[in-house]
Amino acid sequence: MISAAEFMQGSSLQNFGSGSVLVTFVITIVALVFWAIVEWRNHRPQLAVLVISALLSCLGDAGASMLVMLRAAPEVSGPVLYRAFDAEATLVTSAPFPVYLSTVGYLAYRAFEQRWTRRRFWLVFSSIVFADIAFEYLMLRVFDLYSYAGNQTLQLFGLPLLWPMTYVATSVLLGAVLYLLRRYLRGRRMLLAIPMLASGYLGFPLLLCWPALVALHADIGPVPRLIAGIAGVGCLVTTVYALTSLLDRTDVEPARGRVAYQGGPRVREQSCGNPRCRYCGPARRTGVSPALRRCHRRRTR
Repeated sequence: MISAAEFMQGSSLQNFGSGSVLVTFVITIVALVFWAIVEWRNHRPQLAVLVISALLSCLGDAGASMLVMLRAAPEVSGPVLYRAFDAEATLVTSAPFPVYLSTVGYLAYRAFEQRWTRRRFWLVFSSIVFADIAFEYLMLRVFDLYSYAGNQTLQLFGLPLLWPMTYVATSVLLGAVLYLLRRYLRGRRMLLAIPMLASGYLGFPLLLCWPALVALHADIGPVPRLIAGIAGVGCLVTTVYALTSLLDRTDVEPARGRVAYQGGPRVREQSCGNPRCRYCGPARRTGVSPALRRCHRRRTR
């Protein structure tokens, strides 16, 4: 057991910051567990899967800290959960991650499920990135709870901007994976996704910004490291943009004469080219059965 004296061995500002982080995020995790139970009883197991995966991801927090070279301040590193990869997984640095993964991941899942417009998607998650940057600045520069070691790049007031973007994008990627699996893993079978999603900040950041992570641990100069950091941001933004293709693009006008809406998912059909065709023309498209149109297109090829 860790005594209070061992836990509160930093300055008064550090003790206030670490205590506030623990109380806030522990209460939030408990609230998320109850919310996940309610969702499960309403036949929506996705939040429960994300909460369980996020809690298990704490087992890989030391590996994630090693990747981004996050180091807890010695004065607040008393409650150490475990040590691995020459890094420490502390209670203070590990507590926020389950909340990030589950809440932002579930918000991304609902965004894909409810078919948000791309403008709304980018606006919401960009706001989350800015909020995370502000939170990291408080923890890093005001309360001095941890720091980023190594030759970090793309810094603003001592904060590497790439990692808050990576944390949010990782949660979005988790929500996207869960959304893609929803048709194949139903009910309790959704629990089969937990081992993959539980990798959390240990596995998914490598998919999103691997150039920056490789450069951070490489013995290279500042200019190549800066180029690798910009490339990491490009890979991250490109991946998230690719995920937005899962959204229903209601913020743009569909191509005229090529998209037929059947009441379900939008399907793209090839027209025979005759605008007056009673089978696939724009004026008669909705009144003819899809099977008859497909038969007509086969005969006209």
